[in-house]
Amino acid sequence: MYDKTALIDHLLTLVDLQPSGALLDVGCGDGQMLFAASNVFGSSSFFGIDMMPAPIQRAESLSRGESRLSFVIHDVDEGLPCPDGAFDYILCCNVLECIKRKEYLLREMHRVLNAAGKVVISHFDYDTIVFNVTNRDGYRKILHAYSDWKQPWMGECDPWTGRKLWGILNRVPGLFVGEMKSFVLHETEYREGAKGYSFVKEELRDLVKHGAIAPQEYEAFSADVENAVRNNEFFFSINLYTFVGRKVESRACGSESTTTSR
Repeated sequence: MYDKTALIDHLLTLVDLQPSGALLDVGCGDGQMLFAASNVFGSSSFFGIDMMPAPIQRAESLSRGESRLSFVIHDVDEGLPCPDGAFDYILCCNVLECIKRKEYLLREMHRVLNAAGKVVISHFDYDTIVFNVTNRDGYRKILHAYSDWKQPWMGECDPWTGRKLWGILNRVPGLFVGEMKSFVLHETEYREGAKGYSFVKEELRDLVKHGAIAPQEYEAFSADVENAVRNNEFFFSINLYTFVGRKVESRACGSESTTTSR
């Protein structure tokens, strides 16, 4: 599993949670984002939701009974198990691709935010993955196989969700106003904990196990990457696209749209 510190640090620069605020992480995994946020915004409260039991159990174990941190197992395709207006901020990273009822989840985010609530909704665009390798055809086949791989727990799979994020938000106008931001996660070191290393050593091996790519295709790509490492030419990157915005109050719905930037 890769170290998400650089990603989390970037996303938290987009948050200006006020003291004693409440932050919700939709699709929180094992709580890494919330633990980091709790260190930055010390007097606030933090709530995480994820459909996978194992990550939530790890998060609960790591929180060690810290009263400011709460976690719940819940499928966000069925909405958010939270009262109206409960949160000042919502973070949501790499979730929308995986669920079917995207517009419903956005409406639910709007519902559980207070009147001045804000959102940071982000997604990798998996077709922007870059490796410096020599076999272009092999790289392209591997990339597309990975990008289009719908894992068993996913309701949907769309590797272009990052570039579609602005459009997805505009399907339900009158919820949020804000702007898009981009971030390139790039690495020049091939080491355990890095995203590129995890991609090759863990995620692509899963593709082989599930028959999405042949073992020899994986071995050829892995050798190509390791050759770049030996020559001090390794490079990996992926683009993250993020919507940063605020809630539009119900009385204003129709008078403002997501495409407004303020």
